[in-house]
Amino acid sequence: MIKFFRKIRYNLMEQNKTGKYFKYAIGEVLLVMIGILLALQVNNWNELRKKEQAEIQLYHKIITDLDTELTVIERKIRAFRTHQNLHFQLYDESNSKAEYNPTTNYRFLYTYSPVQLFFKENHSKSLPLITDNKIHNLLKKYIDQENITTTGNNEWNEIKTDKVRPFLAKYGIKNTNEVFNVQSLDDWQAVAFSELISYPKLMEQYGTVEFSQLLYELRIYTTWTLHHYNLLKDANREFQILLKTKIGIEQNVNKGLSLILLELLLEDKTVDEIIVIVRDEDPENPIYDTSEAALTDLGYSLITERQMNDAKKIFELGIELYPGAYNLYDSYGECLINLTDYENAVKAFEKALELNPESPNSKRLLEFLREKGY
Repeated sequence: MIKFFRKIRYNLMEQNKTGKYFKYAIGEVLLVMIGILLALQVNNWNELRKKEQAEIQLYHKIITDLDTELTVIERKIRAFRTHQNLHFQLYDESNSKAEYNPTTNYRFLYTYSPVQLFFKENHSKSLPLITDNKIHNLLKKYIDQENITTTGNNEWNEIKTDKVRPFLAKYGIKNTNEVFNVQSLDDWQAVAFSELISYPKLMEQYGTVEFSQLLYELRIYTTWTLHHYNLLKDANREFQILLKTKIGIEQNVNKGLSLILLELLLEDKTVDEIIVIVRDEDPENPIYDTSEAALTDLGYSLITERQMNDAKKIFELGIELYPGAYNLYDSYGECLINLTDYENAVKAFEKALELNPESPNSKRLLEFLREKGY
């Protein structure tokens, strides 16, 4: 091609057509410039396409991490609600409004809750890579909310380590004998689930100003932390929906393996309506997770919300669907204790032990009920 253009220029010079030669030369220069510009434009298009693809891949990664963190958030919400229920139980007992409840995890007074949020660590450097203003703003909003939630969780842990644990040590409430009754050198589960708290020693502090003020701190900081975990959950779901809309994938925000049924409660479904939905599920192609674990979690969530009669219905449904699941009988027994239906609680724990003779919780609670004469 170069030889062809060179020959044209040579012929024009040979024929002494200088004017045409210069016009041709200018035209050739323009063609070269247009070619260069087109090449640059094509290169820019390719670079832009690569950036768009990289951004879409980033959105997919963000969705995956949001989905995983949502499960962590839900687990934390359940844990802090359990702690808050303990605080109410202790308050009621110390004010003679309630008596000892064997289903209450008094050992949680000793334990704290490590922060397990990770989204900021993975995506704080993603902000400059996002060109969509709305997504950019939501990413920033989510990271800010995670920061606040992490701070709240850490401050709650400080209450535990700086105030609660020294209080327990000061009054001999830490149950040293129990932790040494576990003979294994490294069986953490056995130690963690032993009676870490000496209940009689704890009762001695009921009514004291020091214990009352400790409950005040726990109530305030637990409420604050729970509030921000709930805000983080809402921000997580809002962000996932926006991202999935942006990249055109199915709007199916994962609620966690056993949390889908809980979402039905948030949609104002009654427990009776949820039971109908579970019964109508196609076992080959279920829409909701109706596993033994899911029903157990739903039941315990209702217990945490102090909706004992509804929890009882869920456990009874679980036992009907999974008659060989000892854990459902064990959980059902705990629910019945909270309803003061001790005779049927005994039957539930006996059935749990028939299915699993090694169930420590069923043994402990059945022994408690036997001592009460049931």
